[in-house]
Amino acid sequence: MASRAALYYAHIESPCGMLELIVSAKGLKKINVMDQRSSCLKGVTLSIERTQVFATQLQEYFDGTRTEFDFPLDLEGTPFQKLCWEALARIPYGKTCSYSQQAEDMKNPKALRAVGQANGRNPVPIVIPCHRVIASDGSLGGFSCGLNMKKFLLAHERKVSSKGGNEEGSNKRGLEDDVVVEDSKKRRVVETSA
Repeated sequence: MASRAALYYAHIESPCGMLELIVSAKGLKKINVMDQRSSCLKGVTLSIERTQVFATQLQEYFDGTRTEFDFPLDLEGTPFQKLCWEALARIPYGKTCSYSQQAEDMKNPKALRAVGQANGRNPVPIVIPCHRVIASDGSLGGFSCGLNMKKFLLAHERKVSSKGGNEEGSNKRGLEDDVVVEDSKKRRVVETSA
């Protein structure tokens, strides 16, 4: 039997409540919103040092000085889920797209329901921005961390974008001109484990 890779965690305060970061030697594995899920950390070691880069970049995001994350990810999921998460990572900061636009971006326009389910299984919300996907009629749709958090994240990004935010990766237009999927020249690939 293969031994399980070491996992580490830390809790950080955020405007969305307490976040639990779970990391491996390869990268960020999971973000739990503690107000919604109880921690199940059997065999996971508390380590501020090993989670520091992830916590720092998330704090910068909430402070409005970071619009993209550049730390490694260590995600587990099906090949289809990983394709969905890669498509999510291409949605520009401060913008939204619909589930149908995401499915079209993945060259699978009939997979709306499957796309929504894969988005709901995104293990690192905020970092892989599933909050940026809305219903085609403009309503919020769903969000695994709750609609209040989704509203907060969208408003936060709209506010930072309207101020210009971090010039690199920042969109200067607000959500009112949103519903856009990033062009292929600026796509960001999500690093995932097999």
